[in-house]
Amino acid sequence: MKMTTAPLDDTTLTRLIKALAQLRVIVLVGVDDRRWVCIHLAKPWFIQTTNAGFVQPRPWMDLQGKDEQQHVRAIADQGVLAQIVHRPGISKEALHAATRTQWTLGDLDDILSRLASQGRIQCRTMVKQQPCTVFSKPVYQSLDSQANITVASTSHYWPCHNHYHRTHQ
Repeated sequence: MKMTTAPLDDTTLTRLIKALAQLRVIVLVGVDDRRWVCIHLAKPWFIQTTNAGFVQPRPWMDLQGKDEQQHVRAIADQGVLAQIVHRPGISKEALHAATRTQWTLGDLDDILSRLASQGRIQCRTMVKQQPCTVFSKPVYQSLDSQANITVASTSHYWPCHNHYHRTHQ
């Protein structure tokens, strides 16, 4: 019996990746080269804590894997938020270039997801216009609030209108 597979579009693939991540089947690992790996194969990207658990190394975590250094996390949040406030619509690549000396791409992903979950920033994924010729296939533009797998897409960040109030609650 021959098995055939149907191609997945980016929206379906993104939804499946998020579902697998929520079930803790896969995890996003890496410092500057981010990738999804099976949780059983993720051990080389983690550090072992004193209570025999494993966590991804972050500057604000102690050796037990607890978020003990609140001041480091606050500095990280405020620094990244300041970049976004001063440059609304900044791309993730430009944000990483501006904070490269302080934070790795893995740290930046954590900071951005935390700021978004707190309602202090919003992210939109935009599809870049591809160069075209007379023989090119038609180009379809789209805006999506969800991350897109396409190489031609970039994530851009804006502060929420009440980001200052949420910071000082």
